[in-house]
Amino acid sequence: LAVIAEEIKALFKEGVSPSDVAVLVRYNRDAVVVAEALRKFGITSSLAAGENALEQQSVQQWLSIWRYLLNPYQNDYVLADVIQYNWWGIEALDGLKAIHAASRSRSTLTQFFSDEEKLKKAGVADVKRIVGVMNKIASWRKLAANTTVANFITVMLEESGWLDFVQEQEGALDDLEYMRTVLQQAKELALANPTATLEHFVDLLDLHVLPDVSLTTSQYRLGKGAVTVMTAHKSKGQEFDYVFIPQFVDGTWGGGRTPGRLPLPEGLVRGDLVADGEALEDERRLFYV
Repeated sequence: LAVIAEEIKALFKEGVSPSDVAVLVRYNRDAVVVAEALRKFGITSSLAAGENALEQQSVQQWLSIWRYLLNPYQNDYVLADVIQYNWWGIEALDGLKAIHAASRSRSTLTQFFSDEEKLKKAGVADVKRIVGVMNKIASWRKLAANTTVANFITVMLEESGWLDFVQEQEGALDDLEYMRTVLQQAKELALANPTATLEHFVDLLDLHVLPDVSLTTSQYRLGKGAVTVMTAHKSKGQEFDYVFIPQFVDGTWGGGRTPGRLPLPEGLVRGDLVADGEALEDERRLFYV
């Protein structure tokens, strides 16, 4: 990828427009890796492939909070991570002092982080901020039992300060798109089942973590003034003056294992010629595109 990045930079120096350059990959997961690598080399890219929102850190953080709300006692340990999420604005040292002191006490993290006196004794400077976070979390647990899942998520994003925080960060559009995808899933669940609870929603999201299942974002991005990164399937009908194809090796483009097929006893046949031939033919057609 470093070689490709240098080649692309050389094209830019020759006056080539970024929108005339594309990088084609075999799978969606590869597109994310390539786009991130190009960014590190100072090249803006336009990702034309959906991503699994549930694999993103911003969504994973919210999932941790939701799981805590569903069972604060069993998931009490989660709070050690939750209070360190950047959008709360809790100083790193305050967070560490609170966690360390709580671990030496007989209190749960929930109890310790909600107790101003204990936090003061632990040397926490901004006690009210940590207690304020706990008050918000407590109010969300009550809210989850009294409103739709979609409205619950919307309120949480606003009250937490997450929306304001993320819009000031690099990659804000990505995080907003990830949460938009999750929120859309919540709305669809509410339409299908108006009485659906937060527990129903988290169970639904857990299904998307299974192999070959994902909660895919829209195939979006900014486009102009950026190198396009897309899968070969998405490239159909597209035209670019310069195209790069990384990882063009057997096993990525053809030659990969076909999952889910029952292997026949060794020596019975010399390979599944029909299936193997069809798979290779599909790869040839894809590459021809």
